[in-house]
Amino acid sequence: MKKKSLPIIILAVLGTLLFLSIYNAMGFQAQPAQTHDETAVAELATSQVTRSEDESGEEQTSEEFVQMTEDDHGRAEEYDHPIHLTFDDGPNAATPAILNELKKYDYKATFFMLEPQMKQYPDLVKRIVNEGHAVGLHGVTHVVDTFYGSEEVALQEMLDTQDTLYDLTGVKSTLVRTPYGSIPYFTDSFRALFDEHELKLWDWNVDSEDWKGGDYLNNVTIQIKKVEENGQIPTIVMHDKEKNADQLSDLLNYLSKHEFTPVKIYEDDEPINFKCNDRCSRRN
Repeated sequence: MKKKSLPIIILAVLGTLLFLSIYNAMGFQAQPAQTHDETAVAELATSQVTRSEDESGEEQTSEEFVQMTEDDHGRAEEYDHPIHLTFDDGPNAATPAILNELKKYDYKATFFMLEPQMKQYPDLVKRIVNEGHAVGLHGVTHVVDTFYGSEEVALQEMLDTQDTLYDLTGVKSTLVRTPYGSIPYFTDSFRALFDEHELKLWDWNVDSEDWKGGDYLNNVTIQIKKVEENGQIPTIVMHDKEKNADQLSDLLNYLSKHEFTPVKIYEDDEPINFKCNDRCSRRN
């Protein structure tokens, strides 16, 4: 009986070995290998979700723009020789060159912009904010007889500009510079209405006179020294124009060599306003 059952057992063993050999040859995997594959798939899915979240996080939202304007890149009081670079009348085709020059030195400036220009160049407005510069309001028309036609007209121009800036970037700026500066046209009645709406008027104490053309570097450097001697932070007015952009590298190089640090204007900084000086004669 035992002798007869032995061949059967041997055949059964050989059959089992043959079955396992064929099973593995066909690519079937045991349960532990399947568990490993499931883990790998789960890890891949997680990495895809994470990557998607990272990519969505890179998109710039209005909230991010606001945070960029409120960052502490450097306030004036943190430096021995702070200076404010301000640009009026933009943005326009010259703005990218100005931004490129500022970026080379990691300097921050303040751009007082006109509403029609913002509507024409919305991407430049966003770039200005995105690169950490301050933004202010310069009105709509830039025409003396129109802007200063009445207190209400002047205010409405600034509020319209404020709304457009907010629509484009999510930034609500209260920094304003009136066309041609506050003297002689911006009288006390205008100031009172602007104060009611918490608009902060900024003039300048260094006039580049870049609108005249020619080299303005020497003119600016002389004024900077006088302003510093008077204990003020030099605030230079320039214009968002191509000729100015061409000369800006010379000015920034000078500031760097003489250890000046251009910083942007913050909402709570004490404004620079005209104290008559040589502009009072224009009242007549």
